[in-house]
Amino acid sequence: LCPPGTVCEATGTTLHTLNLTRGTWRVSNESSDVRPCPDATEETTGCVGGVGNVCKERLGGPYCAGCTAEAIADGRREDGSQG
Repeated sequence: LCPPGTVCEATGTTLHTLNLTRGTWRVSNESSDVRPCPDATEETTGCVGGVGNVCKERLGGPYCAGCTAEAIADGRREDGSQG
């Protein structure tokens, strides 16, 4: 049985291969606790779903609400400041 917020159409779906719907998030691919993102109904939600990394590119953390380290580092280079 698939948790709400997921799609389990493939035979043999496991926690690691669980496909999350847009607007949902989980702490890791070992968790069955799938939660709606606070901005799930917005077009710009950071929670894009899928398998593996369920956050929009350059976003991460709880509910995909933070920047990745790479995004922060890139931003520093772009504005000329030193790391």
